[in-house]
Amino acid sequence: MNILKGRNLVWMLGMPIFFILIWLGNYFFYSLIQIVIILILKEYILLVKRLKSNPPYIILIFCSFLITHFYFSGTLNYEIYIFIILFILFIYELFNKNENPFDNISMTIFGILYIPLLLGTIIAVRQFDQIMYTNYTYALFISIWACDTAAFIFGSLFGKRKIFPDISPKKSWEGSIAGLIASIIVFLVFFKMNLLGKSSNIFEIILLATTVSVFGQIGDLFESKLKREAGVKDSGTLLLGHGGVLDRFDSLIFASPVIYFYTNFFI
Repeated sequence: MNILKGRNLVWMLGMPIFFILIWLGNYFFYSLIQIVIILILKEYILLVKRLKSNPPYIILIFCSFLITHFYFSGTLNYEIYIFIILFILFIYELFNKNENPFDNISMTIFGILYIPLLLGTIIAVRQFDQIMYTNYTYALFISIWACDTAAFIFGSLFGKRKIFPDISPKKSWEGSIAGLIASIIVFLVFFKMNLLGKSSNIFEIILLATTVSVFGQIGDLFESKLKREAGVKDSGTLLLGHGGVLDRFDSLIFASPVIYFYTNFFI
């Protein structure tokens, strides 16, 4: 299977570390996701600077800590977090001597919404797993990896009908459907092994897996759109020939909130 050579090396090396930290939970997993968010924010800064915007990295990091703490602690008073973030951002821009304050503020808010607000939901999912003795975090990570792998293999071998050729020329409907099926299989295995609790039924799990796969693939395409707008192939070079951290977590950024809302409002 030379087709996989290099494609999933980062996942193969990184997944054991992730699995251990998911199992440990608490501050171990929280710290892992916070580090990932900080690295992605750095790549995000480099992307938007190519668009002549200059969002403050230190403000993005500070806001990310506020948001991840909200997900970790489960506090309900989220309004105070919103006011703190906006207040700090506006005060910073008031004293900032850089040009394009409207662009800077817009790109900062977008970065907060896109990265820590969405990806941070995986922290709350892990907290749910710890309390309810479920394994939605594992199911999410494995299903995204399976979806990405199946989509790449089947898309490379049989892909003819392109989804968005102007955004991501290599992604096809054949690969997308294969990824969807792979995600459903992963969730069904977890369900049959009683790893997702007893409050869900098989139809809910199939619908959940379908939604996770669809949103994950949308996340991948959305990041491709951002990179194309910035005129780059990869979000970064940290992963030694495998792109940046954002390239590896683009699907999770959109898929994690699906599990978050399911576990918080439907169970």
